[in-house]
Amino acid sequence: MAAMLVTACAPKSVQHTAVIAAGIAAVERGTPVTTIVLANGLPEEVQQAARQVRPTVAERDLPPSPKWELPPGHFVLKAVEVSRSSAKVVGLMGPVPVLPPGVGRLSCGTHHSVNLHRKAGRWEVGETELVVC
Repeated sequence: MAAMLVTACAPKSVQHTAVIAAGIAAVERGTPVTTIVLANGLPEEVQQAARQVRPTVAERDLPPSPKWELPPGHFVLKAVEVSRSSAKVVGLMGPVPVLPPGVGRLSCGTHHSVNLHRKAGRWEVGETELVVC
């Protein structure tokens, strides 16, 4: 896993960008992330950092699809937390299919919670939680 170099004195936006990049790299172990979907209510500084990592689309601007609620390769960035020596990236990886009314959901994507810690100026992936439904 490649982690990005960030010094402890780096501006907050640079730290967010490095954390998001490391988190996305951890998520991509199975499927490439082609687009980061910016969850409604995500802070502007996090949105700006995500734009430095991959193409983005606001959640409210995600084009409707008869087949997908969340298309393959799309990652909904729900939260990014950064402190001096630890960080967390939380999101949902597609695909999430559209279901007809009354049909039980068998697939709702893969929920990721990626914990990172800073070691010698680098963000490294620690414990990662996955929920697949």
